Amino acid sequence: MTMRLILLAALLALVAVPAGAQPQPPIRLIVGFPPGGGIDLLTRIMAEGLSARLGRTVVVENRTGAGGNIAADAVAKAAPDGNTLGAVPAGPLVINRHIYRSMPFDPMADLTPISRFAAIPVVFMAAPNAGITDVASLRAALSRDALPCGTPGAGTTQHLATVLLMRALGTECTIVHYRGTGPALPDLLNGRIAIYTDTVVTGLPPTRDGARGRSGSRRRRGCRWPPTCRSSRRACRASRRRPGWR
Repeated sequence: MTMRLILLAALLALVAVPAGAQPQPPIRLIVGFPPGGGIDLLTRIMAEGLSARLGRTVVVENRTGAGGNIAADAVAKAAPDGNTLGAVPAGPLVINRHIYRSMPFDPMADLTPISRFAAIPVVFMAAPNAGITDVASLRAALSRDALPCGTPGAGTTQHLATVLLMRALGTECTIVHYRGTGPALPDLLNGRIAIYTDTVVTGLPPTRDGARGRSGSRRRRGCRWPPTCRSSRRACRASRRRPGWR
């Protein structure tokens, strides 16, 4: 399973700037998750490239909350002058309309998609003391108890990945939503939650501190960690049936 990040702008925001124009203000690149998470890290890498390419300062602005809706809404309501962009995952664009009773913006009418700039594998990590080393031991542990499983927020791709895995395994867990990855990882390493679903970007370092990881149905070229969850064929088949999910 893969999280996809889309670069967006306010509708009709992309306008040509004539040569010799006055110096322009910095470009705001809004991201809906706290600093230090996978989306934030990739957005900051992209901001450096955009700044070099455009010859303008690109400032990353974190606007957290509501599964990314607050950030996407800020982009949608920004002046259409080309100075506000957003790095937005699937949640605010597709998922949240099915979770929230009302949306403060219309993704189809209020935002202009520019490009997909990242596809990030999703990983499932277990606490060091949970006794979970693979999908089989995860199923066995969950069959005994609805263990606490963390996500970086309601409506995120990681949230849906957790629900999908639970359904595929025929088990249940107690889902705990955090405001991003930062506050969740200490709880995982200390055993306050048994499982945490994250992206490989921020999921690799905790395994060096003792957490165990298991990724989705496919390996990524050049990445030897973590092993895939092919030991649960049913889960992998289920993930491939979702359009756009790998």
